[in-house]
Amino acid sequence: GVTNNPAYKSTHLVMRKIPAAAAGEWTMGAPAGEKGQYTEDWAVYEEKHQVQLTQDFYIGVFEWTEGQHQAVRGNNRPDNFEHPRYFEAWKDMPTGSFKLLNQKFAGLDMTFGYPTETQWEFACRGRTSTDAYNGVTVQYTVNTIAANYQTQHAYYGAQDVGRPNYANTLPVGALQPNCWNLYDMHANIREWCVEEVDGKHVTRSGRYTMSGEDAGSGVVVLANETEEQNYSGMRLACAIP
Repeated sequence: GVTNNPAYKSTHLVMRKIPAAAAGEWTMGAPAGEKGQYTEDWAVYEEKHQVQLTQDFYIGVFEWTEGQHQAVRGNNRPDNFEHPRYFEAWKDMPTGSFKLLNQKFAGLDMTFGYPTETQWEFACRGRTSTDAYNGVTVQYTVNTIAANYQTQHAYYGAQDVGRPNYANTLPVGALQPNCWNLYDMHANIREWCVEEVDGKHVTRSGRYTMSGEDAGSGVVVLANETEEQNYSGMRLACAIP
């Protein structure tokens, strides 16, 4: 299927329909002090509050990859086709890949773009209320999530003993998915969302260069729209009319 077919991570695009409208109200955000919350002043913690999505939506099963960027834009970093595309500034996608994709699929009456924060968190949580989509925590233990973040700072203490460290991004789909079969919703790269807060744009998911403290389902990290980092990329979303 999806994870062992390189085409879905390079030349093709596979998205999952998320049945959000039928879910009714759900709790977004996270309590103060929850693991997976970063402590820098550019991290924003939304208090737990009730929200409701009125439309179903599609979201990428995988993060946007180098291969997909190559297929749409014609330029990429070689030999990493199945890795997430990074060094992507928020401001560049609407006039770049999004524009080209929407022209190519104009007949579908659907518009590709960044997910909203609410869409992203609903898709990530998969109806869970914990900081990780497996219903437990972002830490790695046997039978729990394996997310691509570093452990050298022992953020989760002894519970992370024996967990592998990765020196770079992993190919998309290499680790465990959530209940929607979405991959890498925790760590690997940070993923841009639509919203702007205090002049900066929202990123979600966490990144491989941190120690998991920015990878919780409810954590928000802000970045300038021109910022290009080796851990900033995106996941496509599309509302259903």
